[in-house]
Amino acid sequence: MTNKIFYGAGDNARKNLARWIKEIGEPVCFADMDSRKRGKCFSDSPGLETSRGGGYEVTSLADAIDRYPDYELWLTLAPVNLLSATEQLIERGVPKERIRYCEDVEYRRGCRLLGEYIFLTVDSIKPCCTQYGKVIPYADKVHSEESVRHCIGEFRQWLNKTLALMRTDAETDCDNCSLLKWGYYSKTSSIKLLNAGSGFANTICNCRCIYCSQSETAFKGSDQILDGYEIHCILSDEFGAAIEFVCLTDGEITVLPHRDKLLNLIIEKGWSAMVATNALLYNDDVAAILSTQFSVLNVSLDAGTAETYHKVKGVNAFSKVVSNLERYAETKGRIELKYILLPGLNDNFDDVNGFIKIAVSLKAYRVYLSRASLNGLSNTARISEPTGSTTSITEQEYAMYAYFVARCKEVGLPVYYVAEFFITSDCLRMSNLCEGI
Repeated sequence: MTNKIFYGAGDNARKNLARWIKEIGEPVCFADMDSRKRGKCFSDSPGLETSRGGGYEVTSLADAIDRYPDYELWLTLAPVNLLSATEQLIERGVPKERIRYCEDVEYRRGCRLLGEYIFLTVDSIKPCCTQYGKVIPYADKVHSEESVRHCIGEFRQWLNKTLALMRTDAETDCDNCSLLKWGYYSKTSSIKLLNAGSGFANTICNCRCIYCSQSETAFKGSDQILDGYEIHCILSDEFGAAIEFVCLTDGEITVLPHRDKLLNLIIEKGWSAMVATNALLYNDDVAAILSTQFSVLNVSLDAGTAETYHKVKGVNAFSKVVSNLERYAETKGRIELKYILLPGLNDNFDDVNGFIKIAVSLKAYRVYLSRASLNGLSNTARISEPTGSTTSITEQEYAMYAYFVARCKEVGLPVYYVAEFFITSDCLRMSNLCEGI
């Protein structure tokens, strides 16, 4: 019998390991390029990942092949990473015929979101949050459950048609997006990631961020009748057991009138979540969700000093936010901090270094760089490009991004950039910066 080596001891493997063992069979070991994972044992329970057992041994690829020369190398990576991993393995001398994929994939155009993600705003349903992709509007201005379900049906039809076109060079609605590329992707669509964005009933916030795209509804109210909890109930019914992850980005979760119902729904369904919060308030249910296996707390801190925080966020609460983040960090859950570079406000050494110092003290899971165009307006204005910038970064901005990334590298912080907010030509520059980490 051929020995199966599973390649990649990360989150995607942990989420799917039990299913893969049933479908493919048990591996003899795991191989991983990260030397920090070697010598440990890997399982689908993070509490069992110890050097003394409880799972499958993680070793180097060379060692695994030496032990099991009659091998098949099964790639456990997320589909978006399969092409680059395959190319690297072939360069390292692994015969292509020995490479297998744990998921049923095909070679076509795609991205990490297409076919797995749905983004609902008060105006439309989209396949992602970039300015590309199909925008499917609702049939009415004030949405009923029936109109939301009808729009989801139209989204499904568009998605199936687009995935078929992605197997060819035919023109699609996603063309020109910097995230679209040829690679290995799932053959069938299965919506696993939900993002019900801004503008539904009772969207409110206790912060006044300078770049906020939700200010109209967060502070003036919405004419909608369905709130975020009711929208998630509809999505749960439509996509069922396939749902794995939800993004809570509608207003500030800790002050929403339907907060308790929505958080309890997530806990009840066993969904992991990205909880976007300003952390002005601490919430026990948010902490409970954060302590689950794949959930993450996302805070756009955007400053490293109290003075700048006040200018950017519109509230004088820097110390309070840092204190609440320290409390959330006690859960040992994943905290990711975002830094939206705002020229003339936080593009300075004091704020960047202060931000990085906080991220290190919190043992942040990762940090994100992003951008927002203020369009020359004062710091009380709102930006006019809420779903991504269409302007190139300046050399001054790039220099500060480079400094930010270099400082993260010095202290060992994983750093990424939010590609949706950079034009295609800048994505290459940002990728070259961040890939050095």
